Amino acid sequence: MGEDIVLDRFLKYNPKYGLFGMNEDNHSLVIRRTSDNVGIVKINVRNIVLLLDYFWDPIDGKYLALFLKDGSVRIYDIFNGGKLISFLRVLPVVLGSNKPSLDCCLWDRIIIPKSGSSELRIPNNDLTESMPTLVKFVQDAKQIDIIPNRSITKLWRSIGNNEKKVVDVHLGYSCSSAQVTILINGEYLIEKSVSDINQIQKKIPISLNKKEFCEAIYEIHFDDYSRLQIDLTGILLNDDKLDLIETQIKMTNHFDLIKDHFNLIEKSVLAPYYEFLESIGGINDLDVLERLFLIGELDTKLGNWFKETINEKNLKKWSRLGNEFYSNFKQVLIIVFVPICERLMVLTNRINGMIKGIDLQESQETSLLDISELQSFLNLVLKLLAELNEDETYFKQDFLPWLTDKVYESINNEYKSVFFKAEYGNNKRILNIIKYFEATVIEIDYSLRTHLNKLKDENEKIINLFQKFSKSSLKTCLSEFETKLFEPKKAVKLLACEKICNDVCNYVQVLMSKDYILEILLVDAVTGTVLLSEKYNSIQNPFGYEITLDNIISCTLVGTEKVNKDDTYMQDILAGGNSLVQENDNKIEIYAVFGTALDVDIENIIQVKLHPPKISLKLRTA
Repeated sequence: MGEDIVLDRFLKYNPKYGLFGMNEDNHSLVIRRTSDNVGIVKINVRNIVLLLDYFWDPIDGKYLALFLKDGSVRIYDIFNGGKLISFLRVLPVVLGSNKPSLDCCLWDRIIIPKSGSSELRIPNNDLTESMPTLVKFVQDAKQIDIIPNRSITKLWRSIGNNEKKVVDVHLGYSCSSAQVTILINGEYLIEKSVSDINQIQKKIPISLNKKEFCEAIYEIHFDDYSRLQIDLTGILLNDDKLDLIETQIKMTNHFDLIKDHFNLIEKSVLAPYYEFLESIGGINDLDVLERLFLIGELDTKLGNWFKETINEKNLKKWSRLGNEFYSNFKQVLIIVFVPICERLMVLTNRINGMIKGIDLQESQETSLLDISELQSFLNLVLKLLAELNEDETYFKQDFLPWLTDKVYESINNEYKSVFFKAEYGNNKRILNIIKYFEATVIEIDYSLRTHLNKLKDENEKIINLFQKFSKSSLKTCLSEFETKLFEPKKAVKLLACEKICNDVCNYVQVLMSKDYILEILLVDAVTGTVLLSEKYNSIQNPFGYEITLDNIISCTLVGTEKVNKDDTYMQDILAGGNSLVQENDNKIEIYAVFGTALDVDIENIIQVKLHPPKISLKLRTA
């Protein structure tokens, strides 16, 4: 009657704050205190089946990263009500039905020590750090506001007072595409195919772990007990390449900010004003206006337009919308576009210098980013600003006073026009009025939109150049990114087991084969320092005392996916006396299989969920 074991893969301990997380139903992950088992945060998950794994912040322990099988990563602030603070992707978005899925993942954080003063490094001081803080415009329900532009990754990446440099690494592996993906600092995605490795797509990944005693080296363990080593030391422990990546992240964010403000200009600046101008149309030629200025004849159609269409209400609305249009448009260009252009040009020079330095060190040649396109973009921005200033002058000083005069003259018989006597002799002002009237009433001037489209086209051209450059410089970064497959020397059935000891500051990591313990590590759970490491050819207690587990979390056993509770292995486990087995909804939950049960053949068991009450783990001779 083969029945599936209930696999509780989502129970993990946070040693820094004495917390653990556990999925208690199919739609949520609950964070509880180990001291009293009280739930403090509940994180909703659409379907727990979509959850691949989750990880506590390895340094601060304040944040939780949930990896979903679609390659998305959600980071939650546990001490702020479980608020979602960041959304990342470790797999690129792929259109169509053949989308790759994530099979194993890991979140690692590396504290980079400060370089010694005697160490030779490429001089690459970032001048943009001394520039004023960038701002951005946001649209709320009522108005457009200005707020500081801050990277959302800083919410969870900063530690302490930022004295230490931290590199965040989110790793993923997709079996279907045989692709390793590395997301650096939450924003820079590196993809590398390993499909050239013989038969790798047929291997089923079991886990992705950081290699013991090594920074920036990771291993994917497969079901045939082989492992793929991913060596990122040439990137993550290289200050020059990290600076190159950080600079590319900055430039990408600046381009994204420009794109966001193009959308804001179109939707929140241009659209309201142009929609109003279209609503008050009705005059199709300039003849009526020219006769008014030349001989003083007010055409009936034009008079009705002043009185019925414009009237006092729309006159005030035109004045308000026009002033907001010019003010907001110019502010976006001056406060956002111009400073970003300046920064992009500075960063372009910086990144080109960094690439040259790396090329000299590694005897290679990489194409550089052309700064002339950025200069052309800045010139277009300045040209558009000049046109906006000119049009705003026409609107405020010439057109709006004249329109106000004509509207009040048409709606109030006692009103005496003063504009004709005082201003009609000013040919330049009359020409300005005619020009603005033609642009806003007859044709509805799309010249500003045309210039905006030119800016967008130029920006797209720059982005395309930057993307090509990024791919080229990416190869420079990946020059020391190595992957190597190691075939097993022995059939290891139990890959890893993590358990919490009496002392909550330490935990024991046991690496086992089918019949004996290969290695036992006593690890400091906070720092990750290995306090004691011993290898044994038989099951013994290397510490000289019985290890009692107060807070047992989980144990992963590699084997087949199904266990029949009536077979010999299961009966031996049940007869061992040290296991607590519950049958629920045709599923078997094994809460403990240690003690005498350790002597039975456990190759058919995938995973064991260890759960309080206290269970004594006796390491005995096989």
